[in-house]
Amino acid sequence: MRITRNLLTLCVALTASCSVFAQGEWLWNNQAYFQNDSSSGGLLWMHFDYHMGSSSLTNSLLNEAIFQAEITPETARETTDSFDGDVGRAGGYAEGEIWYRSGGQNWSWIAGAGFRELFGARLENDLFRLYLRGNAPYADETLALGPSQLYYSSHQFMGLGLERASEKFTWGFTLNLLKVSRYQSVDLNESDLFTAPFGEFVESNVDLTYETTGSNEAKLSAWYGTGVTLNTYFQWNASERTAFYGKVKDLGFLQFEGLNTSVLDTAYRFEGADVGNILQLDDSLFEDGSLDSLEALLGLRTTNESQTKMAPGYFMIGLSTSFSEKVGLNLELRQWWRAAALPQLRVGLPLRLSERFTVEPSLRLGGWNTANSGLSLAYEPFDRLLLVLRSEQFENLLVSDNSSGQSLMVGGMLRF
Repeated sequence: MRITRNLLTLCVALTASCSVFAQGEWLWNNQAYFQNDSSSGGLLWMHFDYHMGSSSLTNSLLNEAIFQAEITPETARETTDSFDGDVGRAGGYAEGEIWYRSGGQNWSWIAGAGFRELFGARLENDLFRLYLRGNAPYADETLALGPSQLYYSSHQFMGLGLERASEKFTWGFTLNLLKVSRYQSVDLNESDLFTAPFGEFVESNVDLTYETTGSNEAKLSAWYGTGVTLNTYFQWNASERTAFYGKVKDLGFLQFEGLNTSVLDTAYRFEGADVGNILQLDDSLFEDGSLDSLEALLGLRTTNESQTKMAPGYFMIGLSTSFSEKVGLNLELRQWWRAAALPQLRVGLPLRLSERFTVEPSLRLGGWNTANSGLSLAYEPFDRLLLVLRSEQFENLLVSDNSSGQSLMVGGMLRF
């Protein structure tokens, strides 16, 4: 119970504080926004990308949690009253990368480095309700707590690879070394909580597995695990106006010499519990105040062993086409793994207002949200430089408190 609550707090903080671009996508940006070919010559590309979204939590709630260190009862009640369905999702990432491609005629080598923080959660909405309001408002109800999953990781990486370009087809790959500075995972299987009227007793069935690295060292210096992953991508120019592309990002594994694992699989009943304090896990939960921790009472099992985990990543496929010199269409389908996200479809309509400036309104369906609008700006101040500014949560700029996400990407590409 305490570990689930702590990770929830960590995930809220991550998503409130911080469309992914990396090697390979320099090709698609030029193709999508200006119908230019970037498959030959040297390139330097860098970006910072931050995105968060949720089907259940609003920005007003997240801002209160981060900047005021508490969530008001009014905001908690408004949020839980707006829940639609039994399951909620939340997720986000913050990442920065820099990549270099040499200027070989057919073969080029690629090198890059960067960081990423990733969070994903698929939670029963009853668990959100319990976290936000406690169990007192749900007396005489059974709250479904699982199945629910939470995931958080932070890593830094270096990558090295090759790219092969021909007249119509470009393909490349990189092998990446990851330094894992944080890793946390919660799997809550079929679980529930029942609070009797007037707080006479509390009953719950809990089947939970919690895995975590240490968190005492700063992220830049911490090295709790090592990963090896593969990135690979392609672009096929079917015609002068149409290109297909695809990508697999971070297919590989993470190795931990010692991963702290806690397992709880039990049914329990508390008599005389204060229903308003069930999540605080202090002595006021019990009549005699003699228990130091709920974990000790329930027999939580803990181990620290070497483990191998699949690295978080995604795959995507896309299409970029142009109807005329001024109007085009971009389609992209993306699926994350290890991030509790649904398949995500992005539809963009690039409008080339001039030879050097393109505006792209977009609509995105799936992922951690149900639907979001976006806006991208692409500018070429001169022939060898491309600048991109993008938000996939454009409504956040208009109605910030009522929107359910935040997004900003800034990037630049220099050709030489």
